[in-house]
Amino acid sequence: MEGLAQRSFLLRRTHFWVLVLSLDVPKISLHIEENWERFEVHKGKVTIGCDCEGAIAACEGDRSVSCRWKCYDIVSRIKHELKDSDIDFVFRHISGHQDKIKSFEELDIWEQTNVKVDKFAKKALSDYVAEVPLSRGDKWLLTMDNVPITSDIKTTESVDWDIVERTSAMCTRQKRIKRSKHMAHICPVGLILERRKERPTSECPRCKMVETNVHIVTCQGPDTNPKFLTAMETINEWLDQGPPQFAIAINELLRANREQREPNWHLVSDDMIQTTMKQQWTMSKLALQWGFLHKGW
Repeated sequence: MEGLAQRSFLLRRTHFWVLVLSLDVPKISLHIEENWERFEVHKGKVTIGCDCEGAIAACEGDRSVSCRWKCYDIVSRIKHELKDSDIDFVFRHISGHQDKIKSFEELDIWEQTNVKVDKFAKKALSDYVAEVPLSRGDKWLLTMDNVPITSDIKTTESVDWDIVERTSAMCTRQKRIKRSKHMAHICPVGLILERRKERPTSECPRCKMVETNVHIVTCQGPDTNPKFLTAMETINEWLDQGPPQFAIAINELLRANREQREPNWHLVSDDMIQTTMKQQWTMSKLALQWGFLHKGW
């Protein structure tokens, strides 16, 4: 023990994240700080014991958190809370499952507590699963205008899935992940970053509206129009290689979505292209910017 302030929390493997959050670091810090004032103890630390070296490596020090980690959100929260606290938190590795090698009485206090926490964590997890059952196929939800396209995603018959497959193959893995997160409404925008405690508010830094994955395209704040026009120049370089009426249709759909208005159908004189243009808009106003084209094209 290192002073009155020291507390030991034994956290196990995959349950490590859940337990740290349930312990609520701010409340622990407040409790310890109250004791510091009461007993005039001005320094102290909390030792967090864990039998998973990977969990310790992810949470301690200045190691950057990768969005490819399965527990990215929770690890970010843990690191934020530990850094923001006045308490000095340190980690200690404890060998797991020692009760399978020695009797419980032969274990030291760290190992004994680890065995207990291991059982508590398993029970907490089983209780949670019992209370919140997951239906098969409902773990992820991708939508287009509130229409789910999960599980057998190709059930959305209007989409040209061959084009989606071909364009996805042309993109890097990082860009494919970014697009999937954008469509699933979990990309790093104000609304999500506030939830993860990475930003104090969900406001768009340009216009002060709530920043969502849709808003980043429709935002009319300062300097957004030049950026949109620059992006459109790149798109037009490709469109100019095809039929002029097709280029006009794609341009008008993208601009109408950004400006949150109905497209001007009369800009396109070709009846077939105008029909497909309407089908694209009806399928989803956002589909085009995500790379989902209607079969009519």
